[in-house]
Amino acid sequence: MNEKTNNRSVLLDFLKGVAIIAVILYHAGIFVYGYLGVEIFLVIGGYLITKSIMRNYENGSFLYFDYFCKRLIRLWPLALIISAVSLIIGYFVMLPMIYKNVCETVVGTSTFTNNFVQFITSGNYWDPSNNLKPLMHTWYIGLMFQFYLIYPLAFIITKAFSKRQWIRNVNIILYVVFFLSLAYYCVPQISEANKFFLLPARLFEFTIGGIIALNTYHIKEQEYRITPVIGGVLLLLLLLCINFDLEINQIRLLMTVLVVSVLLINEEKYESIISQSKFFQSRFAWVIVKFGVASYSLYLWHQVILAFYRNTIQEDFAVIDYVATIVLSVIVGFISYYLIERSFTRVSKKSKRKSPCARKSFLILAFSCVSCLIIIYFGGKFYLRHGVVRDIPELDISYNNPIESQDYNSRITTLYDKPFSNNGRTNVLVVGDSFGRDWINILLESGKTKGMNISYHTDQDSILVDRIKKADIIFLANSGSATVYDNFLPLMLRKKFWRVGNKSFNGCDDDEYNSGRSDSNYYKQTYRISTNWTKDNIDKERQMFGDQYIDLMASIRLKDGSYPVFTPNHKFFSHDGIHLTKAGARRFAQILNISKYVLLENKITKASHPQQ
Repeated sequence: MNEKTNNRSVLLDFLKGVAIIAVILYHAGIFVYGYLGVEIFLVIGGYLITKSIMRNYENGSFLYFDYFCKRLIRLWPLALIISAVSLIIGYFVMLPMIYKNVCETVVGTSTFTNNFVQFITSGNYWDPSNNLKPLMHTWYIGLMFQFYLIYPLAFIITKAFSKRQWIRNVNIILYVVFFLSLAYYCVPQISEANKFFLLPARLFEFTIGGIIALNTYHIKEQEYRITPVIGGVLLLLLLLCINFDLEINQIRLLMTVLVVSVLLINEEKYESIISQSKFFQSRFAWVIVKFGVASYSLYLWHQVILAFYRNTIQEDFAVIDYVATIVLSVIVGFISYYLIERSFTRVSKKSKRKSPCARKSFLILAFSCVSCLIIIYFGGKFYLRHGVVRDIPELDISYNNPIESQDYNSRITTLYDKPFSNNGRTNVLVVGDSFGRDWINILLESGKTKGMNISYHTDQDSILVDRIKKADIIFLANSGSATVYDNFLPLMLRKKFWRVGNKSFNGCDDDEYNSGRSDSNYYKQTYRISTNWTKDNIDKERQMFGDQYIDLMASIRLKDGSYPVFTPNHKFFSHDGIHLTKAGARRFAQILNISKYVLLENKITKASHPQQ
């Protein structure tokens, strides 16, 4: 392998190669901590953009407009291409719930705001349903672009107000931003979604790269030696003096940032030695470096391929599925790099005012603007139709009446999150999240709720305490463990109490929908639930609650241990793999003995329950 060529650093490309391989394996479901590859990209991103800015300032050629246009040409065309591909393919193969998300995220991806979209609509990067979303990973592109947009302002403003010592002052500003952002990230009161998707909690990763670049590129030798030491001392004091109560995953992220930073400190000084070493001359390192060079294309395409494979062919991967998706992701990624990305990169690098490439840059940006508007139009149009682009009898959805299936679940909050009426009826309280709303739909479909006051509440507050005291029957139905309501369980258990078990419909997804409706076995499709899921979500709670546990999944389990995708009348149990359709709720109401759960035994009345 040749040493440093085309002004590229072997070490940086190797680190980016490691990062992109880790991310691909993580999204494929193989490498548990592969998401930390993004942290490597963020630190290197801050490092490289700082060197680029300083190089242009040194040459007297830094112009913010030119800088901004180059970043757009580098990032925008590919982001628009994967947005258009996702919108078009999703139109033909996706069910409304997932396609509605695609419509949201194509708008976010095309405008570099998908991190905000994900923060508002999802908030949980580790939600298993994200595996089915082809553009859920472009939150990172939005974060990068927002950093690129505001970061040069620190240099421009500082230089304008302090011409003599402006580099040193920029260095001070970067340190201040670094420690403020790191402190923000470490504060336990800040939500995980905020820390993951939004720039304030990520700036410390960018700026540590910037600090290293600034201190190795332009600061005098004696200052170079002392400023990282000062920074290290301040970081140590910050971690020692303030109780941040860090979780293990946060510590793992900080350690990743630290290791990458250490590697970057001497990157410029020892690059020639590194590139000539036996390790970096090996075929193995050469392959990793190539992945690093094409990392942007590989990053954008891999999740698109993984998600559509899961949506159309097979959601639960076997060995052959892992091999097929990863190999296809690599092939498409490299084709994209050599045929598309590299061409745009060359134009952006050569583009200067009055140069031949300036006209090409203008045409690229103009075409991108038009493409973006078209994508936003269709994405917004299909989003407003709730992702409904055709009749879907399996969900009782028609194109002319695009009622969102999720409304069936979400309407419960509006209708039933209210106090009990004082009318002498039996007070039934359902506590939980969206799973609790599913349970209310089961109760309503059973026709056994006449003469009852039904109330729903999810927040752990004084309102919940008051409703528990006034309830005759209580159902706890939340996703995950019941222990999140530990502080309220003793009070709940004083009443007639039932724990509604978790449910999983990971077979009720687009791959079943696309498996061939002309096949006579289409409506006989079944799926299986992993032993680990059953152990964590059912077995533990059955042991905890005993006879007070309602095992929903056992009620529909078939003799061979599998579960049906469709109800007997050929309707999906779930529209999104998590929540119930109306047909699904009706089927559970038919199978379960609802009267056993909603009738008070021995004619117990409200008067029998003194207020707690």
